[in-house]
Amino acid sequence: MACLAVFRQELMGCFTRRSDALFELADAVLAAGLVLSLPHLSLDPLHRRGHGSVYAALAKDRDRARLERAAR
Repeated sequence: MACLAVFRQELMGCFTRRSDALFELADAVLAAGLVLSLPHLSLDPLHRRGHGSVYAALAKDRDRARLERAAR
């Protein structure tokens, strides 16, 4: 469990803008199973935001290198 907690902290640190929305998105994607679309994902109970906030968060934060480092 400690490894998961460290990963979650590193993941949260990767998001520079709209981090709360992106972190919720990551949780929902991992827990939802098959995700047909972002609007469909917004119906999952773990994702408490509308699909518009998902698109906005994805458009604002694009630090791919930082995400790749956290995934290692």
